[in-house]
Parts: sequence; structure tokens; C-alpha cells
Amino acid sequence: MRPDYAHQPLLAPTEDILTAFKTEKGDWNSLRHRFMDLMAQRRVETCLEPGLFAGSCLLCSEALPHQCHRQLVCDYLNGKWGGALTVRHL
Repeated sequence: MRPDYAHQPLLAPTEDILTAFKTEKGDWNSLRHRFMDLMAQRRVETCLEPGLFAGSCLLCSEALPHQCHRQLVCDYLNGKWGGALTVRHL
């Protein structure tokens, strides 16, 4: 049985990555590359399984999907898991 809510810090950017983007007005491509590298260093694909995401919702503070780490998480994991995840922005 899955919990109703599972906090998963492995899928979150570090504070310095977010600060560089939000406070220091960094560019999205820089955040994207840094976060993708961080997920690779963390090897999140070996710590989680695709089934954990079935019927799940990833939360983020960004209102729009075009600059949101949720999409980057799915892109990264789909690259490792052969497209096992689908994304639908609400």
C-alpha cells in the first residue's frame, strides 16, 4: 500500500540551484543542466521504481509547467526507464 503523501527530497533541486534561478535571476537552461546533473549524481533511477509514480502527483511551487522541475524529473527518469512515465500538467 502506498502512502497518501511521500516527501521525496531526491527529486528536488538544492537550495543553491533554486537561489541561482529565482533570486539571482539565472536562466532556465542553467537550472535545467544543474538539476539534471544533480539527479544523475544522486542516481535517483536506482532509488525509485516506476510503479511508485502510478497515479501520483508531483508537487512544485511553480504555477506553469514550462519552467518547472516536475517536467525535468520526468524527463530524467524517462531517459533512464525507457519512457515509463507520462506527464499531464493540471
